[in-house]
Amino acid sequence: GHVGHIRLTLHVYHPLLLKDLFQLLRAKCFYCHRFRSGDVPTKRLLLKLKMMDAGDFVRASNLDAEIQAECHKSQLDDGDEERTAEQTLLDQLSVVYPGDPD
Repeated sequence: GHVGHIRLTLHVYHPLLLKDLFQLLRAKCFYCHRFRSGDVPTKRLLLKLKMMDAGDFVRASNLDAEIQAECHKSQLDDGDEERTAEQTLLDQLSVVYPGDPD
């Protein structure tokens, strides 16, 4: 197990998360420090961060596939737009993973 921490003089980033870190940096406005994307992609990313904060790494990595399956199912059922199905699923999952990640 990990029984503590070591203070380092420089930040160390997990090598498997560098791709996600670069995506976050590319999506950020360096003037106002907000995301430059729309509400739905921001909600999706925030939900992934909340899932990882809760320790649910597998579901966070599979969230895109889950959303895509839900959108496809919704189109087959009643012909709704993908955006609406995605927003609905993100809102439902946001209730399961409340709070902001630190």
